[in-house]
Amino acid sequence: MDTFFEQIVSIRKNGKTLAAMFGIWFAALILAYVIFAFLLAFIGGIAMLVIFGLFFGAWKLSGLLNIEYEYIITNGSMDIDKIINKSSRKRMASFELGNVTRLEKFNPHMLNTLDKKTLVYACNENDENAYLLIA
Repeated sequence: MDTFFEQIVSIRKNGKTLAAMFGIWFAALILAYVIFAFLLAFIGGIAMLVIFGLFFGAWKLSGLLNIEYEYIITNGSMDIDKIINKSSRKRMASFELGNVTRLEKFNPHMLNTLDKKTLVYACNENDENAYLLIA
């Protein structure tokens, strides 16, 4: 019998992330205004295409800040994937659960004493529910 478990964890947006999103859209609006006000008379319809491209780029760039992590356990092996904007997936780690030596609450002060090549942690480092895994 195969064992399969999957858990998706969304990253909460903190003030830094919200400020970045606001900055992206504010810069897009300012650039769109400048293009519309000053360049519309010179390049005409191309200016509208540039403005559309500007807003499309802002939408794609702000989507990169929408991050989730997916934890998958299948028959004794674990995969951790990072999902960006619910459209692209990147494998962060893959390991056998039998090789795990420690699993504990994340403590940033303990990172200095650990072997960095075997260290795995995902999600927010500042989250009280973050765990440190050493394989």
